[in-house]
Amino acid sequence: MRKYISAILALLCVLQISLPVRAQEPETAPETVVEDTAPVETGESAVETEEAPVAEETVPAEEETTPADDVETTPEDEPPTAEEEPEELVLSETPADWAAEAVNFCVEHGIIDGQNLRLSAQATRAELATMLTRLLAVERQADLRGYVDIAPGDWYYTAVSQAVAAGILTGSGDHLKPGYTVTRQEAMVMLARCFGTEAGNTALLNSYSDCAGVEPWAAGAVAGLIEQGIVSGYGQELSPKKPITRQELIRLIYDLAGQVQTEQPEAETVLTGNVVYQGDSLRDVTIDGNLYLGGAAEEQRQLDNVQVDGVIVCYGGSVALTENVTAGEIILAGEEAELTTSGDAAVVVQGSNAVVSGGGTVETNRNVTLQNGVYDQVSVEQGTVTVEADATVHTAELWSAASTITGDGTVETAVCYHKDAAVKTAETEVQKVLDHALGQTQLQVTRWANNVLPGKQTIETTIQFTNVPNDGTPRLCDVAWYVDGVVQKRQWQVPVTEGTTVTYSHWVPFEELFQPTKTVMLEVTCDGETRYLSQTVQQQGETVDTINVEATVRYDTNLYRYESLSGYIKTVPAGTKVIYFDYVGRTSAEIRLPDGTTGWVNWYSIDISTKNYVQKNDYQTATKEYFVNNKGYSSKTDYLVWISLLKERVNVFQGSQGNWKLVQSFPCSSGKNTTPTNGGVFAYQYRQNYWDFGYYYVKKPMIFNGGHAFHTRTYIKSTGGLLDATMQGTVSQGCIRMYDADVDWLWDNLPFQSTVVVY
Repeated sequence: MRKYISAILALLCVLQISLPVRAQEPETAPETVVEDTAPVETGESAVETEEAPVAEETVPAEEETTPADDVETTPEDEPPTAEEEPEELVLSETPADWAAEAVNFCVEHGIIDGQNLRLSAQATRAELATMLTRLLAVERQADLRGYVDIAPGDWYYTAVSQAVAAGILTGSGDHLKPGYTVTRQEAMVMLARCFGTEAGNTALLNSYSDCAGVEPWAAGAVAGLIEQGIVSGYGQELSPKKPITRQELIRLIYDLAGQVQTEQPEAETVLTGNVVYQGDSLRDVTIDGNLYLGGAAEEQRQLDNVQVDGVIVCYGGSVALTENVTAGEIILAGEEAELTTSGDAAVVVQGSNAVVSGGGTVETNRNVTLQNGVYDQVSVEQGTVTVEADATVHTAELWSAASTITGDGTVETAVCYHKDAAVKTAETEVQKVLDHALGQTQLQVTRWANNVLPGKQTIETTIQFTNVPNDGTPRLCDVAWYVDGVVQKRQWQVPVTEGTTVTYSHWVPFEELFQPTKTVMLEVTCDGETRYLSQTVQQQGETVDTINVEATVRYDTNLYRYESLSGYIKTVPAGTKVIYFDYVGRTSAEIRLPDGTTGWVNWYSIDISTKNYVQKNDYQTATKEYFVNNKGYSSKTDYLVWISLLKERVNVFQGSQGNWKLVQSFPCSSGKNTTPTNGGVFAYQYRQNYWDFGYYYVKKPMIFNGGHAFHTRTYIKSTGGLLDATMQGTVSQGCIRMYDADVDWLWDNLPFQSTVVVY
C-alpha cells in the first residue's frame, strides 16, 4: 500500500506528456550483466555557452550523433488523482527481465508513460532530459533564446529548459540538439553529471577491446560508472558510440536514482541507498547513499541535522547547510546555485555562476563567486573565481590557461600549474609549478615507422619519453595513436618515467596502399597538458595499368566516329601524338587524342610505335584480387579470367562478385603493337580442336571475343615443331598464346560463359 501512496503523490507532481516516437532499433540484450546489472553505458556532448567548455564534456563535431526522425506525438493520459485508487500497472509492452523492475519504477513515478514505452527505440537528448527532470521534479527554467534548434512550441521545450537550468543538459555553441540520438558514452556523461558520479580510474578502460572509441571527454564518466558497478559492457566491448535504447536508459536511471522521497521523512529516519528528494527543507535524517535535491524549492532550502554518506547534489536555487550536516561532497550542478555552508564538506561547482558562502574547500570548472568565509583551498580547473571582500582564500590552485582568480578579497597564495593561468588579486604570493605534468618531457622516436609494401602491410613504431620530471612519482599519461587523423588505439593512465617506451603496430588494408603516404601521430596527455609527435610513412601500393601503344599522325587527317570512316568529328594535325588501341583490317585504326577524344582514322595515316611495353615483373596476388574485386567484375560462372596486357599474364579467379580469389596465373603472349589484343569485358563463348592456317596451326582455340581466343603457340604443319616459341612478347594477331599445358588447364576447367577481362 505504501508503494501506491508514494506513486500517487509522485504522479500529482508531474504532468505527463508523450515522448515522440523515434527511429526503432532491435532489442538489445544485457551487456553480460548478472542479476540486477543494467546493460548500458553512456555520455553526452556539451559546450557551455559564455564560459570555457569543460574538456571532458566537449564532443568533436565529427562525432555528433544524427537527429532521430520527427514523429507526431499525443499527450499521455492524466495521472490518477489522490481520490482514485491506482490500478495494477498495465504496460504497452513487456520489458526484458533485467529491465522490468526499472520500467515499473519509472512508470510508477511518472518518469515515462507505461502505455507508450517504445523500449527498443533509440533515446534522444530531449527524451533523456524529460526523464531526468520528471524524476527530479525540478521547475526552474533556463533562457533558451540563444539556441537556434529549439522553440517554445516544441513538446520538449519546458523539460529541456529545466534540464539546462539543472546542469543536466548543455549546448554546443548555439545548438542544443534535442532531437539527436544519444550514444552510450554521451548518456554516461550526462548521467554521471546529473547524479554526481566521481570520475573513475580510466586505466579500467584498457581491459575493453574498443576503448579507443571512448573519447577523452567521456573517459572519466565511463570509468566512474564502471567502478560503481552500474555498467559493465558487452563482454569485452563498451560500444561507446552505439546509440542507447530507452530500455537501457531506464535501467541506468533506476540504478542511479535509488528511491524517491516527496516530503520530509519521520525524524531520525535512516534511508538506504541513493535518495531523490522532491520536498522543501530536510532535517533529522541519515542517508547511506547520495542525496539529490530536486523539487521546486523557490525559497531557500535548509538542511539541518542531515548525515549523507555519499554526495549531495543541488540542481539550482538556494541551499543553506547547518553545522551538523555532513557529506562527502556538495555538488552544485545547476545554474546560478547559491550555497551557504559551514565549511565541513568540500564543494564542487559544475554549474555556471554559482555563489558560495561560509568557507571550506571549493573545486570548480565554472565561474563562481565566493561571498564570505575562510576557504582553505580553492582549485580552479577552468573558469573565473571571484573572491569578494568578506572572503579569504588560503591557497588557490590554477590548473589551466582558462583558470583565473580575481576580486577584492584576500588570496594568500596562488599556485599556477600553467604559465597562462591568471592571478588578479592584490598582494597574492604567486608560485609557478610548471613541471607537475609533462614538464620538459620530450618524445623521441627509437624505431621509425617503416614504409609499407604489399605483403608487408604493418606499420610499426616505437616512441621513448625523455627528460621526464624526476620527483619520484611516475606521470600517469593517456596515450592515443592516430593514423591519418583517426584514432586507432588508446591506452589510459600509462605510468611514464625516464626512458619509458610505447610501441604501436597498425595493419594497413590492401586497398589503402594506393595512398602515397600515411601519417602516424602519437598524442600524450597528462594533467591537462598534451604533447604530439607525428611521422609520415611512405606507401608503395601497386597500380594496375594496361598497355598504351603510342602512335604519331603522319599528315593532317580526319577523325571519324565510326570504323567505316564516316561521321566526321574533326581534323587531326600532322605530328599529333596519340594512343592506338584497335583496328579493322588495314583500312581503319581507332585512336585516342591527348584531350581524350576517341575516333577512327585511316590506317595509313599513323606511324605505330615498335616499343616493347611488356613488364615481366608480375603483380602481387593481393593486387590482382583487389583489382578484380574493386572493379566489381561479375561472371555467369564461378570463374573469371583477367588477361593483363602489361604483364602478359592470364589470371584465373574462382568465387563470386566481390569475392574473387586467384587460383591460377599463366604467362602468355598477346597481340603485336600493330595488331593489338582489344581491351574490354567479354565471355568465353565456344572452342575448337585447332585452327589451320595453311603451313602452320594452333591447338585448342577457346574463343572469347570474335576472332580472339586463348590457344597454344604456333606449330609447323609439316613437321609438328614450333613455328614461334616466343612467350611473353607481343607477337600474335590479337589472340592469347599460352604454353600447351596451361591451355590444357583452361580447356579442362574453364566453363563456357565465364567472364574474360582484357586490360
